[in-house]
Amino acid sequence: YSLSLALASAVGGWDPDHLAEDWHMYAKCALKTSGRARCQPIFLPLMNYTPEEDTYWGTCFSRWEQAKRHALGVTEVVYAISGIFLGMLEVRGALRRFIYFLRLSPM
Repeated sequence: YSLSLALASAVGGWDPDHLAEDWHMYAKCALKTSGRARCQPIFLPLMNYTPEEDTYWGTCFSRWEQAKRHALGVTEVVYAISGIFLGMLEVRGALRRFIYFLRLSPM
C-alpha cells in the first residue's frame, strides 16, 4: 500500500504492535479523519503463494504459522468497532453522529 507522509504524520504514524499493519493503518486513518480517508487499489503484477517447505510437515507447520498470523488480524475488527463507538461519543448532535457513522461505514 501507499500513503502520504502528511497523512501518516497527521494520524500519529504507524503502531508497531499491530500485526496487520496495513489494515490497521487504514482503519486508523479512517477513524482519525472522520471517514474522509479513502482506500484506492494499487494494481501490481505480484502473486502471493501459500508457504511451501522442503518436507510435507515443514509445509504444514509454515501454513499453520501463516494461519495464526491471519487469525490475529481479527483484533483489527475490535479496534475499528471500539474506535467508531468512542468517536460517536465525542461527536455532538444526532445528525453529526449519523454523518460520522455514514462516513465510516465503508470501513
